[in-house]
Amino acid sequence: MYQFSWTQFENRLARALMRAGDRVHIVLIPEVSTEYMTQYLHYAVSDTAIVCELRLSPQTRNVLSAYKSSAISTMVNQGWQQSNENEVYSRHLLLPTYSSAYASLTAQSIHILRDFLQISEPTSLTYYAWRAPEELEDGRYYSAEEVDELDVGEDPLEVDLGIEMASRRPELL
Repeated sequence: MYQFSWTQFENRLARALMRAGDRVHIVLIPEVSTEYMTQYLHYAVSDTAIVCELRLSPQTRNVLSAYKSSAISTMVNQGWQQSNENEVYSRHLLLPTYSSAYASLTAQSIHILRDFLQISEPTSLTYYAWRAPEELEDGRYYSAEEVDELDVGEDPLEVDLGIEMASRRPELL
């Protein structure tokens, strides 16, 4: 049976993020019990940045061990910011950037998945990806032809991560 390693997954994730265009979203979802289903990593790509958001379930936050508290401190030291909601941490990567910055972001993501969320292997994850529709700019007039030419997006969007795509788009909080 073929083993899919964390290193292989990390490389595919970095490549997918480097190739992702404007308005692409990739969500990594742990296959865990339903009470923890609100945990995920969400990458939102724009022309100017990638925002990676880690959402922890309230149950995870309530039972944080000393190790997990230390892991959160490490995340904050690596540039992750806690939002007003205690369960959401985000990291912004301005674009364009070097491939080493993508590698750093994906290495941090793997550390979170494997060591913090205790996901045993990449195949215990599913993903869901989509490219959001192009939006009209506020205050600009569009002809009917220009409206027709707007990108309608793609949902779902297949991404070569080496793991299965979830059957439906997750409810992001």
